[in-house]
Amino acid sequence: MKYISRTNVGYMVRKRVNGRLYQSFFGDSACGGEGAAKQAAIAYRDQFLGFLDDEALPSRRFKNVRNRTGVVGVAWYPPIKEEGEDSREHVIRARVTNDKSSQRLTTRSWALRRYGLWGAYFRAADWRHREVNRGRGIPEEEITAAFEIFLSHYMDMADLLDERLPALMHGLETVLNDASAPDAVKAMVEGKIKARRGQRRTNA
Repeated sequence: MKYISRTNVGYMVRKRVNGRLYQSFFGDSACGGEGAAKQAAIAYRDQFLGFLDDEALPSRRFKNVRNRTGVVGVAWYPPIKEEGEDSREHVIRARVTNDKSSQRLTTRSWALRRYGLWGAYFRAADWRHREVNRGRGIPEEEITAAFEIFLSHYMDMADLLDERLPALMHGLETVLNDASAPDAVKAMVEGKIKARRGQRRTNA
């Protein structure tokens, strides 16, 4: 698992950023078992990477090719495993600078279980854009281009073939069934699904 290593008694999360080492340990006994420690480590890693994608306070910029979502101020929190009662919910979260304090943030989250992948993504990106641009909405071509960036990172995680795969693939299916999703976005998703199926047949 990327940035996660197993020790005799737990899991260590490590990542070096600009020469500084960030690390956190999740012990089996403290977390209630090896499986729980693994889930806690994965959750910490995903949340930590989400914040690193956009360390600076949100600005009026929209697109960011280095961010996993492609949108400044919008973070993606994938599921720990297949969605269930004991799984952290799969969400997309947006944040803006608080009007009363430039050092504080206001955040909102949209769950894929309720809105689907495109619905959650669009609502998060649109809400943040309106908050920092005096209510102005997002041109469809801008959010479609940003979604393409997000989709590449999304498929990278699906390619890990871990226990989150069913939930991630279900997220793609929600786009195809979403009447509000633009045709260009559906075409992107269909292309990714077909490419993945073709790769699996080749490797079989």
